[in-house]
Amino acid sequence: MRHITVFLSATLLLAGCASERAEIPPAELQVRTSRAVAANDALIERMLATSEASLEADVAAGRRPSIDVLTLSGGADWGAFGAGFLHAWAQRPAADPLAMPEFDLITGISTGSLIAPYTAMGKHAEVLALFRNSDPEWSEARVFSSLFSGQSLYDISKLEQAIDANTDKTVLPALLAPGAPRRNILIATTDVDLGILRAWDFTELAADRERLRGVQRAAIAIPAAFEPVLVDGTLQCDAGILMQLVAVAQPERLAAFMKRWNAAHPQQPMRLRYWIVANNRVAEPPTTVQPTWHGMFGRSMAMMLKAGVTAPLTLLWLQTEVLKGDGLDVEFRWTAIPADFPIDLSIPPFDQRITHALSDLGREIGNRPDPWNRQPPSPIRRP
Repeated sequence: MRHITVFLSATLLLAGCASERAEIPPAELQVRTSRAVAANDALIERMLATSEASLEADVAAGRRPSIDVLTLSGGADWGAFGAGFLHAWAQRPAADPLAMPEFDLITGISTGSLIAPYTAMGKHAEVLALFRNSDPEWSEARVFSSLFSGQSLYDISKLEQAIDANTDKTVLPALLAPGAPRRNILIATTDVDLGILRAWDFTELAADRERLRGVQRAAIAIPAAFEPVLVDGTLQCDAGILMQLVAVAQPERLAAFMKRWNAAHPQQPMRLRYWIVANNRVAEPPTTVQPTWHGMFGRSMAMMLKAGVTAPLTLLWLQTEVLKGDGLDVEFRWTAIPADFPIDLSIPPFDQRITHALSDLGREIGNRPDPWNRQPPSPIRRP
């Protein structure tokens, strides 16, 4: 995370003059936690149920029955990498074995939650343009005033306006058009009151514009940097503090679903394919670190954030190995920003020097004959 030592210094000095929220009674917190967990489980079940209809459609069309899941990580303005990669991938000819499929589920965290609905609607050029037209004014520092107000360290009202305008212009008309197929788009936040990840159905949220706006803002609310958002009475922020990729499906649930299908369709067994785009590095490039508190803190925080990418990547890979061990057809692929790609961290967030360089990189990698990794990253070797 950029400018991390500034964030810490401000936190240490923060006077805490902001008004306090009323305490939620412990019993009520337990009730809300149970409801949130049940809502998460119900959403996953609904999305599995719709997958069966997709498999039936594949069989009816003479295609191999497949469930394709696209997972998009967090990364703030580094989401330009994913936007560029997806734009290039979408242009592969259909006959290419690695052509972009029609996704049955798209999940996104933080900047991935911004990209996900565009990808679901095939609006690759539009989300690429959003990142390439980025502006440093989208996140204006207000560190000094935050010391006394308790507000977030950055004002992102202009970023929120850009997201709102593009959602209204590009995403919602396509998503809600009469006769448009229902899209499974799962975006995530962290409920910091309840201490759990919350999964949200973007298509369901789209029916209530204000509620969608609140969840969208919460999904990108990096703690301390951007303002958190109250949704349903509890405080929500960026899911990246728990994980940088949505990796919540239970392998036993997936195995049971795949086995039921295969038993009912022995001549048309299904396959499950994970496609993962990490808008981040999976390792920090080598550098000389100064033995000061801020030098050590900044470097260790950067490395910890990378673990938020590598841990769920490894979890998803392990899930595929468990399923394959059951004789099921499962594939796992991922791509990320190379560790040795130079990124000047002194440049302000959303500066076009960064978003152009990363979107160009994404397009270059997306155009390679095979841009995918198939083994998980390891902390003991360079990717």
